[in-house]
Amino acid sequence: MPDSSATDAPPFFGTGAAAAYEQPPGTPYFLKRGGASLGGFLGDAAATDWREKQDAFIKWTRDPAMFNEADVGQNFALYKPFFEERWPHLRGRVLDIGGGWGLFRKWWHAGRDGCFVVHDPGVERFTVAPPATLQRFFGDGLAKPALFVEGFGEELPYRDAAYDVVMIASALDHCADPPRVLAEARRVLRPGGRLLVIQGFEHEAGQPQPPGTSLAARLARVLSDPRRLYRAIRMRLFHRGEPHMHHFTRSDLRQMVAAAGFARYAETVISERFGVLAIEARRAS
Repeated sequence: MPDSSATDAPPFFGTGAAAAYEQPPGTPYFLKRGGASLGGFLGDAAATDWREKQDAFIKWTRDPAMFNEADVGQNFALYKPFFEERWPHLRGRVLDIGGGWGLFRKWWHAGRDGCFVVHDPGVERFTVAPPATLQRFFGDGLAKPALFVEGFGEELPYRDAAYDVVMIASALDHCADPPRVLAEARRVLRPGGRLLVIQGFEHEAGQPQPPGTSLAARLARVLSDPRRLYRAIRMRLFHRGEPHMHHFTRSDLRQMVAAAGFARYAETVISERFGVLAIEARRAS
């Protein structure tokens, strides 16, 4: 079990918080919650809803067809220019909330005393290797050191002002209480530290439909590649459950980040066609 007084070493637990965690044998990179309840902030109904959606999501992550070469390559091509234009945007002490396998280590630069901490309640992904396609595209990042900590973004066990960067990538919609997650992210950021949210979004009602998003265009895209067609069939047959707690528009995301007290806000549409937005902001000094 980690030393509860070691708050100045990664993952920078708050005073006494480390006592709730244990290190399973043979997993020096993984800290799991012990007997203490996880997600105690959730009421019974919300906990049941979250668990059902999390089970659907984990089932999805275990299906190799969901990570075919065509779709993984497409997503990689979306993220690559965003991070390379800002390199090293992920630098120093980085907390990746809901980060799963920690894929974004690919664009992380540790610097002199950096660390990469993934905080996620989905421990199923901590203990199973990523699909082969993710390893091919993100392999050099996956080889970088990281620490994986079980837990919800709504109740981070870390001390105040511990991190240089907090990122939340394609995870805010899986959280039970997104505003609380953002408030916790602000708390653990150092003054001047950076928040990076990457999130899928839905287009505002009444707005023109972006090119390539019509039903005909989406159907043509699926039918153009047998790997995508196979994925679509499996989605229809085996993954009909809703894995998301929320769906956001761009204005929803903008308002939540502002309400959490972040400054120097900027947003980049990574893909209008696929509805992917990046929000960058800072904790005021």
